[in-house]
Amino acid sequence: MSIICYSSLQKVTYWIFKKIIFCYDGDEAGQTASFRIAVKLLNNLSENLYIGFVILPFGHDPDSLIQSHEKQLLTDLLSHPIFILDFIFLYLIGKVNSANEFRN
Repeated sequence: MSIICYSSLQKVTYWIFKKIIFCYDGDEAGQTASFRIAVKLLNNLSENLYIGFVILPFGHDPDSLIQSHEKQLLTDLLSHPIFILDFIFLYLIGKVNSANEFRN
């Protein structure tokens, strides 16, 4: 039952929103979770839907940034998400770093 509800909710979400940004913690677990959801979302790509990802600085989650008065940093990161295909590619070649920066 929960799979059906999730699937229906997912379809409604994609119908309502044109841009969806996922924001996970900046640690390795957050990047891994981002990658897993990105792969699952590949089937939902369309020209009418933008799916992006934001990786927070290491050791932070959205709440900790807001509580530490880094709300502007969170806003800046959310305004420059990594497109889903770019994120997957960078993750696979080991180039994703925290705070949406890329390793050289």
